[in-house]
Amino acid sequence: MARFLSEAWFDAIAESTGSANRTGAAGITVQQVVTDTPDGEVRYAVTISDERATVCPGRAVRADVTFTGDYSTAVAIARGELTPQAALLAGRIRVAGNVAALMSRFDLAYDDLIPPAVRAATSY
Repeated sequence: MARFLSEAWFDAIAESTGSANRTGAAGITVQQVVTDTPDGEVRYAVTISDERATVCPGRAVRADVTFTGDYSTAVAIARGELTPQAALLAGRIRVAGNVAALMSRFDLAYDDLIPPAVRAATSY
């Protein structure tokens, strides 16, 4: 069982989706910054293209939008207890960058990014 946001967790996503250390075709890149994790600040990039969404640990080379939130908010979203939209509206996530570019892909669900099998096997 991989711990949420750990190296093993990112490896499990890559094994499930084939998205390790790659970005998708031209699209939008969202930098996720999660503060106050057990390992300090964790960053990962989500690249969304017409073909797929990929999740890669670390700092994005070029991010269209950056979301910053704390660990408890990220866990609530990962567990399905809170939607990213609700977290944003409640002020639990800060946003910087080109939000208009992101709005065209707001239909993307968490399960589109994190495979359900990985989600079910994640510890928090």
